[in-house]
Amino acid sequence: MDVCGPSFVCIRDLHIGSNIEILIGIVLAKRDIRSYQSTKDGGNIKFVFGFTLRDSPSDTITVNVWGSQEYVQQIFNSFQLTDAVQIQKFQLKIKNESEEKFNPSTTSEYCIHLSEHGAGAIQSASAIPLQIGLTRMLLCKSNDYYTLAEASEGVKNLQKTTINILGCVRKVEKMEQVKPKSGKVLHKAQVTLFDETTNKFFLTIWNVSVGTWAQSWKNWATIVFVTDVHVAHNDYKNQVTGSTTNKTVVICNPDTNEAHSLFQFAQEYAEQHESYFGDSDDDSPSVNQTVEDLLQFADCDFLQKNVSHILHGTISQLDIDCFKKIHNYRCSSCGRHVGIDTIVECPNLQCPSTTKGQDLTINQSYDIRISISDHTATVDQCRISDHLAQDMFGVKLNDFMKLSSEDLTRIKWKWMLERCRMVVKSSISKSGQLIIRVVSCVKVN
Repeated sequence: MDVCGPSFVCIRDLHIGSNIEILIGIVLAKRDIRSYQSTKDGGNIKFVFGFTLRDSPSDTITVNVWGSQEYVQQIFNSFQLTDAVQIQKFQLKIKNESEEKFNPSTTSEYCIHLSEHGAGAIQSASAIPLQIGLTRMLLCKSNDYYTLAEASEGVKNLQKTTINILGCVRKVEKMEQVKPKSGKVLHKAQVTLFDETTNKFFLTIWNVSVGTWAQSWKNWATIVFVTDVHVAHNDYKNQVTGSTTNKTVVICNPDTNEAHSLFQFAQEYAEQHESYFGDSDDDSPSVNQTVEDLLQFADCDFLQKNVSHILHGTISQLDIDCFKKIHNYRCSSCGRHVGIDTIVECPNLQCPSTTKGQDLTINQSYDIRISISDHTATVDQCRISDHLAQDMFGVKLNDFMKLSSEDLTRIKWKWMLERCRMVVKSSISKSGQLIIRVVSCVKVN
């Protein structure tokens, strides 16, 4: 997994007096620019920002950039989080106590200084192999985190107030500026997370780079592992919330069993609570596509796709007038699918009903699969949301199950082979299968 070569040095091989001047790595964290009064330059105002660099699964180092506002701002704007960069003409120093206190923890005993006086430079190094792998690799054990319920239940129950969390993005607010009494302008973005234990946990991001990155996260699909989150009771919200710190590192869509499991749960939960789907304006479908276009998403990374599509086609299969299963059972507390004949408690070990010793209560919902066809292809096993099924059939599930076979056939042929405009959501499961949910279906002439 190393990205080292004959023309540059690895982080683990750095030492004072090294003649090699080039280092390549992935940007894992990036602090905001701050100003300070230089005692070495006649009291002039200077600027600095820092970032964390990684070049292997086990090697990280802090980089600080010093200089005039123009120099520091130019370097700050030249790269983003998860970019691969090449650093030249840097100075190596022993890491001091403040480096460890105000930056993410790093494995190297050194830190790197880039200065305007030393002509330090950073440029893109996008050709690094395995870049994506490093950005999705955790810096700690995959189970080294608290559930959102554990965080939400109160700071008094935790051993510490700075913790790691794992969650799925439910909503991202736009970044805004805040000006506290100190007069310094701060930037913040609020992200709402959920997991198997709670459906809403607020995380405030106090960082321009992370806040900007968060605007690209997908509701109900992006999984985030966030380190060193400060948790405290928020009087305004009357609940425990989290906020990022100078030591925070965000790993987006980590490649771990825990993240894969949470992603799968998020897809099932979203299907059960489809009224929340698409609550971001950026998630609205805007382009008409064919079924063939839709099938091409099966080649995409399962953690990076949760996309809306508009299809014009026909329902070519709708088996509601036979003996196929048309409903399922879900835990009313967490939304996890349960088998009514064999399960006496929720299979989700972190479900509130399980952790609190409560009896399992279930909800029934439509579980109907259809085939969609157009002039290009046919896609099978498309799931109709419970809410949409009620709209299409005109009855709730309990009444639907009482209908005669003649009534069911009549409803079936009301939709079969009719030209419809459909809005669907596509994602890829961890096994590589295309998952399609139909969230809207309207007949067109």
